Amino acid sequence: MTIIAENRLFLTEREIADVLGVTRSTLCRLAAAGKSPVEPVYVTPTTRRYPRALVERLAGLPANG
Repeated sequence: MTIIAENRLFLTEREIADVLGVTRSTLCRLAAAGKSPVEPVYVTPTTRRYPRALVERLAGLPANG
């Protein structure tokens, strides 16, 4: 599991997939079915970002300061 070092509020699908240990295509399918483990924010109709704090909480990572 990768710890995210950058101070950003949102993560890309690739980053959340790495943190949660799933593939990006799995996240895409879950989001399309409305079953994503973290509710995505749609930047464009096909581009999603995920709230960093919720992803870290789901992954059991410590909160950043």
